Amino acid sequence: YSFIPAETVRGRDIGSAGTLLLGVGRRDGVRPGATLVTAEGLVGAVRDPRDADAVAIDWTHPEFRVSVMTVDGETYGIARPTDGPGGEKVLAFSPQAFHTAPDTGAMIVTSGDGAVYPRGVPVGKVIVGSGKQEGGWQREYLIRPLVTPAQMAHVLVLGEPIKAPTDQDLASAWGIRLADSPRSPDSLAAPVSPDAATPTQATQAARPRPAAQRPRPRFVDPTPELPGKAVDPTAPRVPEGLPPPTRPRRTQPERRR
Repeated sequence: YSFIPAETVRGRDIGSAGTLLLGVGRRDGVRPGATLVTAEGLVGAVRDPRDADAVAIDWTHPEFRVSVMTVDGETYGIARPTDGPGGEKVLAFSPQAFHTAPDTGAMIVTSGDGAVYPRGVPVGKVIVGSGKQEGGWQREYLIRPLVTPAQMAHVLVLGEPIKAPTDQDLASAWGIRLADSPRSPDSLAAPVSPDAATPTQATQAARPRPAAQRPRPRFVDPTPELPGKAVDPTAPRVPEGLPPPTRPRRTQPERRR
């Protein structure tokens, strides 16, 4: 994904709570519905891009909704803002089947469903693992978002995704490995940090090719420490100037009379 860095101002007289005013607009490449992220994770989305600025909503906005899932891909749902313990602003992760139970502290990322937010962006962590029963068949879990309102002064506005031979997700940009991520030839490349300042360390070392798949050299140097030329490994080793040995003929044994 391409991105546009932007400074934000908490919305004043441009809507309800949870509104941001961005310092970039259409002339900078901002498009309607573009995702906002920081180095920590998801912020929100652009709602009304104008020529020189844009209005966006963050996850605290009453109308904010995002399709999310656990990293292991076992649990999917919709996250929406709600009031948590002590009046803390959090996200409610619902509806969930009664038998599902994400662990407390489990990472929640965007699932990519609905084609609104790209897949793999960190959203938050489960803070209530037991959930609460709704009607006897569903549970609701609370998520503490990774990006607080105080961390939204500078954001990245994502552009269009780059075309690739395989489906892309953004989980690797945050060092997250999704359980059902497709493996591609460049899947072991070093992920790029969300702020695009410096590449982060690779989460995995490149795996060596199996010995059966390694190309066998046709000619090798039997004495690499000495000057010489490559030889055929199947050829017999003989001193220089002497003819190679020949295989003696087998003579048939004399028949006994």
